[in-house]
Amino acid sequence: MVVTLDLRPSLELTDEQLESICRRNPDLKFERSAQGELIVVALTGGEIKQ
Repeated sequence: MVVTLDLRPSLELTDEQLESICRRNPDLKFERSAQGELIVVALTGGEIKQ
C-alpha cells in the first residue's frame, strides 16, 4: 500500500525531520517526491511486532 501526502504549504519537511520520522517508524518506508510530497509505503513480509 502506498499513501502520498501533500503537506505543503502547511509543512515543509527538512532532511533532519524526514530522517527522524524514518527512525521512529521502522515498519514503514518514507520517501519525498520532487514536488515535496511525503510518500509512505507499508513494507511487506517480515514479522509483525506485538
